[in-house]
Amino acid sequence: MHGLRGLIIFTALLMLSTYVIPLLGATNYLLYIYGSEGCPHCSALKNYFNSWYGSTNFYFCSFELNSSCAERLIKFCSDLGISPSIPLTFVVVDGSIRAVVFGEVGNKSFWDALLKIPESTDVPLYLGSQLGGYIRVTNLSKFSEFMVPEYYGLRPGGDSVPALPLPQALALLTTLALSDAVNPCVIFIYILLLVAATLAFGRGGKTFLIGLSFILAVFLGYYVLGIGLMTVVRGLPKEFLSIIAIGFGIWVIVSSIMGKSRILAKDSVLGLIGRASCSTTSSFALGLLLTFTLLPCSAGPYVVFAGVASKYGVPLQYLLLAIYNLIFISPLLLVFAVTLKTMRYKSVQDALKRYGVKLSLIAGLLLIAVGVWVLFI
Repeated sequence: MHGLRGLIIFTALLMLSTYVIPLLGATNYLLYIYGSEGCPHCSALKNYFNSWYGSTNFYFCSFELNSSCAERLIKFCSDLGISPSIPLTFVVVDGSIRAVVFGEVGNKSFWDALLKIPESTDVPLYLGSQLGGYIRVTNLSKFSEFMVPEYYGLRPGGDSVPALPLPQALALLTTLALSDAVNPCVIFIYILLLVAATLAFGRGGKTFLIGLSFILAVFLGYYVLGIGLMTVVRGLPKEFLSIIAIGFGIWVIVSSIMGKSRILAKDSVLGLIGRASCSTTSSFALGLLLTFTLLPCSAGPYVVFAGVASKYGVPLQYLLLAIYNLIFISPLLLVFAVTLKTMRYKSVQDALKRYGVKLSLIAGLLLIAVGVWVLFI
């Protein structure tokens, strides 16, 4: 129970500390650039957007790769009675164009301000960073669909999960991470590793380094896995993520009731504990290996979280990923501290057996609830 209280306190402090993270005003946005591959100003603008907002939040409409890009640009400029010029950027938020910018502007605060412009049929037109006037649009929806058609194509198969307000995202992150963390799969393996290391080296520094290297490997391996998941699930419809959450929640509940292990190649992993308990390098390697054998055991919450985190720009999405993984390894840190300080391995193992099924049931129910909630956001 002390360990559970410690986990709750740790999570609460972690959530409080992250409310200072700056939040973009936009929720679901795209910076749509018309340009040419050989245009240096176009290339500079692409680099700015990539570093500020991430590769998924801008789109480059290349004349060389798509002839319709040039046709749309010519029509747009012709309707305005001006000569075509590149780069030309359309700021799209929640499916509607909020601003149009001719030229390269290397000032992030300028673009941040444009992302916060409210929807209007009078769309501001900028020449560089200077406001040049307004474009009166009769039907903003049709205008947006014509000028930035890829915006809708990048979100196939239904509505995607929007970029949530940060407090909601943190609440969802914490729920998913806790449902992932209380899963006994990793803790079970880790206790066996600590027991073997302590029997071999006692409570000295060697055992400390072996236990710590395992946790570090799990954190790094799971973090890298999360980056890959964000790339894979980015843009998937929220129905897909909902099915994953509900389906995995049911699987966690059923498998825990039936006493089935969800660790991939469990016998092989158990066979490596003896070797891993002999050195920090082997312990680190086991932690990395276990990261990828966790997929059937705890991938459900992580996939859903990756779908939510992928909607934010860089570096916020990577910071959220780090917070998730800190919560994920927090039970390992608690087990590490308790077992090395008190040597009460049996008590920890008994507690895991006593509460393991209940924790898995709670984790499964949380996932099902999240899956239902995702459908309505």
